[in-house]
Amino acid sequence: MKSLILEKVKEEMQQTIIDVSYENTQEKKEILNDYLQFIELIKKLPLHFLESYELLQIPAEQPIRVPETKEEIPFKQTEVEDSNVYVYHRKLRGGHLEGTEILVSEGISRNLELAHGDLVRPVFNDKNKRYFFELIEKRNSKDPVDRKQISYGIVEKENSIFTVNEYHDTDFSKKLVKVDDVPYSFILSPSDVT
Repeated sequence: MKSLILEKVKEEMQQTIIDVSYENTQEKKEILNDYLQFIELIKKLPLHFLESYELLQIPAEQPIRVPETKEEIPFKQTEVEDSNVYVYHRKLRGGHLEGTEILVSEGISRNLELAHGDLVRPVFNDKNKRYFFELIEKRNSKDPVDRKQISYGIVEKENSIFTVNEYHDTDFSKKLVKVDDVPYSFILSPSDVT
């Protein structure tokens, strides 16, 4: 699990280096230092702590096929005729494509208005080493019911790590972030904050 996180952080660091210019060297240097500190912190965490996060786990399932009828069928029992089309699984932030290690960012998920169960085709771009995504079919599935949105999260920086522990409610009163009535902290990457 730690190696998966390390690979993702290394990809983000590579993109940060690619984006370096004379005007933003100090900013990019700070971001790279934050990534290195993040790697050190992850290295110290026990493995069982990381495995408890469903967000980081990637299922090893096979691609599925499109059903012949338009009725909603549980997607794990369907098949996709095009082997490059996968079912999108919505997660807390972004999602992933079933049967692959391809992650879909929150920004792309929102721009394409992807919902849990939609069929998506990833297209790899060799030039910038990233995937582009094409929505193939809306499946009219609902996002997981346990998904909540915090519109006015209060971001705090603790030891170079960005966290969200509190948020402003619609009446702008301060409240703790809770999951199943237990206070919860979200850890954000530097790219989420900028």
